[in-house]
Amino acid sequence: MKTQPQITFHNIDTSPKLSALVEEKIAKLEHLSDRITACRVTLSRAQGSGHKNRPFEVGIELDLPGNVIVVNHKHDKHADHDNPNVAIRDSFNAAQRQLRHHLRKISDVH
Repeated sequence: MKTQPQITFHNIDTSPKLSALVEEKIAKLEHLSDRITACRVTLSRAQGSGHKNRPFEVGIELDLPGNVIVVNHKHDKHADHDNPNVAIRDSFNAAQRQLRHHLRKISDVH
């Protein structure tokens, strides 16, 4: 990757543990493609009172030559997404699917 990944926390405290998990997931995406030039990840918690029943939301942007892959998971309907690890896992799985689709698409063109 040409630039250092950006990890932003919104409505939650910065967490070295969550940052390390996100960096691990980014490394797996980089393993799939060396064409990723930048990555931005936002970890947030839905607005509301108290911590209970406020799911985590994960936004991911991957910059590639000529394309941007965007994953913006709002996990309102999934009770498991009150766990940030599950929300991160599911969002990065979606990013991985989109990246693989993009790579298949550009390999078909060439």
